Amino acid sequence: MLFDSIANSICSYKLFNKKISYFLKAGLWAANKKQIFKSKLIYKTHFDSENLFKNNLIMDDARIVYVISKPTDTILSTYYQSKKEGIVWFRRHLSNLNIEENFEIDDLLDKDVMQIEKKIFDFSNFENAIIIKYENLWSSEQRLTQFLKYNITLEKYLPRSSLLQKNYPYDLIKRRFKYLDDIYFSYNP
Repeated sequence: MLFDSIANSICSYKLFNKKISYFLKAGLWAANKKQIFKSKLIYKTHFDSENLFKNNLIMDDARIVYVISKPTDTILSTYYQSKKEGIVWFRRHLSNLNIEENFEIDDLLDKDVMQIEKKIFDFSNFENAIIIKYENLWSSEQRLTQFLKYNITLEKYLPRSSLLQKNYPYDLIKRRFKYLDDIYFSYNP
């Protein structure tokens, strides 16, 4: 959604047809796509800042918008999706996060498998990055516009479905990863 909004804004600014926005953007889900990644203007990835820069995947002056959800919601959502889709999906998701360890799905209940804490601290200390909480995204259009230097107009807000009513270990995740939520809530850009 933000990915497409940025591409469409650049097209509007540059007076391109919005169909061209497809050629401006790319996803980076594995380091071996280095060539594709450097040839586009807008990137969507789950990499942390260390992996983006150590492999010379992006230019030094790149601007990064790191959108983060409440960590316990992210963990619960990943746990739910992994249980639904299976271990192959889970391992592919970890690969997309550039996490090479061989975790099991239930490790999500005990460890910061997705390295959420590291990512928050990495991007909060990177001068060409801003962190935006998902729930604040729609009230951040002006901030995004100033940071990216393009007029950003986001698509209409669509609420996320709740996993609370499903039979998943929300209370356990909430207790175990309260420290991540505390970091998240203490971050005020």
